[in-house]
Amino acid sequence: MGWLYFCFRRQLAKMSTDFDRGFIVGAQQTGASQITKTPQLACVSMGTVTIETSAFRSMRKASVNRKNRRATLFRVTENVNAGCDQTVSATVRRQLHREGYYSRVAVHKPVITKMNACLRVQSCKNHRHLCTEMWEKVIWSDDMTVPPSIGHEGSLNGLMSMNRV
Repeated sequence: MGWLYFCFRRQLAKMSTDFDRGFIVGAQQTGASQITKTPQLACVSMGTVTIETSAFRSMRKASVNRKNRRATLFRVTENVNAGCDQTVSATVRRQLHREGYYSRVAVHKPVITKMNACLRVQSCKNHRHLCTEMWEKVIWSDDMTVPPSIGHEGSLNGLMSMNRV
């Protein structure tokens, strides 16, 4: 029963024209009530109004924010406040979920322990004797300064470029 009802409702929404959709959305934006006024003005059922307004709501804004996952708090606040008239916490949470923001704790990244730091220093001391050609074949993760104590008599210093092979 539930699946057939859902398909029937979708068929009703598909039958409405672009003009009807625009009329429904325009009536919503002017402040007409979704329950009483909008269905009467557009001569459609309340279900069609709900389907059309929810489809319109989920189009553009969420995809814009998903592209910029590192948006600042100020930018997210501007985007949320641009489309909201109400300040109910459930409404704010629902709008943030539509835009792709969820309450998640950042993944814990362990700090470098004293033992790990000592092992890194020991590894550098063990590889100090390697020639300059070997160090030039190392693929660095980004630009970095190599101290003059590494290599033959400090001959290797300056910036190493990314992916230098």
